[in-house]
Amino acid sequence: MFSLKRRYLFLTAAAAVLVAGCGGGDGGGNGNGGSTNGGPAPATGSGGGDGEIKQYKLSELPKLGDPLPPLDGGRVQLAPPTGWHVLPRSSDYVTGFYKTDRNKLPRIIIDGADEADGPATLTAAELPAFVKKIEAEVNKDLTDNEVLLEPVRPLILGDTPCARYVRAAKIRVLSSAVAAEQMFLVTVLNGRRYTLRLQVAKGELLGARDACYSVAAHLKPAEGAPSGPAAEPEEPAAEANGEES
Repeated sequence: MFSLKRRYLFLTAAAAVLVAGCGGGDGGGNGNGGSTNGGPAPATGSGGGDGEIKQYKLSELPKLGDPLPPLDGGRVQLAPPTGWHVLPRSSDYVTGFYKTDRNKLPRIIIDGADEADGPATLTAAELPAFVKKIEAEVNKDLTDNEVLLEPVRPLILGDTPCARYVRAAKIRVLSSAVAAEQMFLVTVLNGRRYTLRLQVAKGELLGARDACYSVAAHLKPAEGAPSGPAAEPEEPAAEANGEES
């Protein structure tokens, strides 16, 4: 009887250790971190305890490829993750990257818009208030019965403070819509709100998360970048209409 009791206590302790090791999200919620696809272990960062903002140093994140020419009207400098490719140009986004096939996941899309009633350039000190603002916007946008996979939380990537959250999605891949997840990183630079959207198949977030973190961490103003609202984009020339989208 005594040996059976000892065995029960051992199995209970082992199960507790296994449960404690699960998860991997970066902002609380359900810890839906996904899979690493056999790649390198995801960066862990520092902080993230009660009242702390989780941070990642540049040295903890993957290397990037060569920077692109200045984007968003010459305002911002961006670079793709090493081994990723640049999506075709489109007026729907600032730029985008894909890993293996532009018609498949994972993808990173960077959107830009003028920031209204907010900081000209987001700082770590302004991040808590900015997170509350993004949280209110996201909650207003949620559909009936929709719950975020990971809630809106502050995060600092290199020198880039941002609001981060994860949302379930249906994304068209080739001819069908697949169950997917979107991680959002939102920051403000020179009066422009930049939103990085990492799109991955369901359960595959950790496999590409750090690549997107690195893109955000290296986001910076282009040399001689203008400030303030962006000018209206020009209509594409007629001979450019044959570009792929």
